[in-house]
Amino acid sequence: MLNFWHQSGILIQNRKNLKISVVNEDEPVIFNGQNIELGNKISNNLKQSRTLNWQFTDLKTAEKDLTDGDTFMIVHI
Repeated sequence: MLNFWHQSGILIQNRKNLKISVVNEDEPVIFNGQNIELGNKISNNLKQSRTLNWQFTDLKTAEKDLTDGDTFMIVHI
């Protein structure tokens, strides 16, 4: 995403202030006898990332924030 903005000529000076809502509705599955929790793995990686202002929330709140202009986008897992 940031690479796209850079290549498009859009440079975000302070991207840590760019609020991105993350909604994790993923359900774990059993595959080859192993419990796979991909949604939690992705969310945990984002929580440790300092590149953007990740906000972890439910879908209703994320949609309201997007409509109100309080978040730039929603990542829906």
